[in-house]
Amino acid sequence: MLALAVALAMSQGHFVPKLWSDLPARIKFLIEELKEGEILTDAVGGPPQECVKARMELAVIGKPALGPVLSAAKLLNRNQATNAVIVLGKMRDSAAVPTLLSIIQEENSPASHSWAYDSIGQLKDRSAVPLLLKELQNSDPRTRLDAATALFSINEASTIPALCALLRDEGSYDVESIPLLSTDPTTDLKGNTVIGDEVVGGFSHFGETAAPELRKYLKEGGLVGLRAAIALAYIGDPSCEDKVLPLADGKLPTGEKGGPSDSLAYSAKSAIRHLKDPALIERARALLRKDPEEFEAIEYLSNFSLKDAGPEFANYYRAGHYFGIFRQYLTDPAYGPILEEGYHALSSDKQDGFFRFMAENPLPTNLQFYKGKWESEGSYQAAQALGVLDPAYLMKFIDSPLNKYHTIEGEASGTYEPLRRYMLEHYRDYEGRDFIRYLAKYHNRADEDIFLKCLDDPKLRWEAIQALAEIRGVRW
Repeated sequence: MLALAVALAMSQGHFVPKLWSDLPARIKFLIEELKEGEILTDAVGGPPQECVKARMELAVIGKPALGPVLSAAKLLNRNQATNAVIVLGKMRDSAAVPTLLSIIQEENSPASHSWAYDSIGQLKDRSAVPLLLKELQNSDPRTRLDAATALFSINEASTIPALCALLRDEGSYDVESIPLLSTDPTTDLKGNTVIGDEVVGGFSHFGETAAPELRKYLKEGGLVGLRAAIALAYIGDPSCEDKVLPLADGKLPTGEKGGPSDSLAYSAKSAIRHLKDPALIERARALLRKDPEEFEAIEYLSNFSLKDAGPEFANYYRAGHYFGIFRQYLTDPAYGPILEEGYHALSSDKQDGFFRFMAENPLPTNLQFYKGKWESEGSYQAAQALGVLDPAYLMKFIDSPLNKYHTIEGEASGTYEPLRRYMLEHYRDYEGRDFIRYLAKYHNRADEDIFLKCLDDPKLRWEAIQALAEIRGVRW
């Protein structure tokens, strides 16, 4: 079967790297690598360990590796079995569902049940729904939450009533004792937390579809009603602001008794950013005036234009913090001058990072700024930006020492294909890792061969695997 897959690839004109010339042997090696390192290496920063690299390569190999990975998920080595379960979720092949379901039903399975639920959720296969609904009644609170998380990801409307019933669930568990779940919106909580508090964010998957059922629980009042109010806020319903806002400040709404748990207060804070209500802008501004690091306020104000959000937010933006939140402003040329102002206001140690952020999606109003940076400093980020904004500059790069992989950005100006051909012919003259990374941004299946060739170079292999994952839609 594996030999047939290789032959098929060759018949379709794709280059087969030496590394994969004996694909069965390579897959066997990668399965062994799943034993090495900590399962969460890729989630905690630092260079990836071998098991992380093996997981991604197996997912990139895809169908030919499915059988061996399914077998590995049943092995006795806990790390190996759990890493295999994680790969099954990334492969996006529903053929893995029966194996994953059998793992969660096996009480003493070496593979982590939590990761198996996570992979089931990523596969979004509705055949898993009946068993997941049954697991919502499990005596273990952690299992109930894992099943709910998978159901939220599958997004089957018929499960909404059963999921809403968890708003009454007072079962608790220690968050620090379970693996990070990529589909769970509240996994960075610490300490003991309650299922009813935890599930509120999951309803954002359903949007307005969940509103009628949630409003039934809102009428119950008390803690259940407060949870329903937060869940409604998560789907963008502003009707419960009077309940959610006090909770976000660690207080109970008027007329309620007791005190909100830390997890409920956290969920309320997270829900506020979904309420795109301009009436709340002043509240967020006040929070920023009190604490410039108040992330809740920053996230909320990022729903609005810089002008509407106000000077507190604009100043924070200019300071270059939390670049990713402000990516939406890179689509509006009106913000070009603010970007330049922000760059010049930064200390020199922060300017490079902020400039790279600007150059990723350059605005025409910053054209002269980029020309100046390129002509005075030879900045390749400026070359990258100019490649998008001014086609005339691109052809200068071809014969220039500054001609590097960054000019691949010329796709936006209609010159992508000739530049691509040029760089594929000379790719070993470039800084390989970055060249691969930038070329991968275009998700061009025609570029697979260059990445496959790079698999045979140990120095470029990891970057090539990541590029192939990007092109083939393997989300990590």
